[in-house]
Amino acid sequence: MKRIISIALCLFVFAFSCLTLASCDPGNSSGADYFSAEAIVSVEWVEYNNPEQKHFLSWVPDHTDDLKEYDISKETLKAVLDKNRHDEFFEQLSGCSILDTYFAYDSPNGNCIKVTYENGEFAIISCNDGGGFQGYIGQYYEDGRVKVFYGCFAARDSFEALLDDYFGAGIGSETSDSSENSLPEVSGITAE
Repeated sequence: MKRIISIALCLFVFAFSCLTLASCDPGNSSGADYFSAEAIVSVEWVEYNNPEQKHFLSWVPDHTDDLKEYDISKETLKAVLDKNRHDEFFEQLSGCSILDTYFAYDSPNGNCIKVTYENGEFAIISCNDGGGFQGYIGQYYEDGRVKVFYGCFAARDSFEALLDDYFGAGIGSETSDSSENSLPEVSGITAE
């Protein structure tokens, strides 16, 4: 009898664990759920120098209070996407899979895409190097305070494709020359 109770208890704990862990799935959205070409002033490729970026141990708890403000002084403009290509850019972004409120980092770092709206607010789209679900996608007020956190890319190649296709960044085949004057000549961008 004790053995039957032990087996039943183990099965209950196993079933409860499976249900609990399955409910932790962050869910997927597409870029279309967060972005559209309407009310956009600019789409830019920026480098955000943020060595203080922190990686969260776990994405499960709500880390909204731990997200850091965006410091514009850490940003270096690399290129501006021609306005005639905004619709095309947002169409490709709408096909990207984003993990909803998946907290990987407290702030962006490195290569980012900055989308600025007419009201001065802006969104930052980034994806850190390395495997797994990483990066930071969120919106900020004009002064850099966090407005809303969206999540991160489900796959880094979605982010790389955006930078490569619209800014000629060559992220998939990084070069050793990091000077600002070495931007490739690509139709539809303006080097700054």
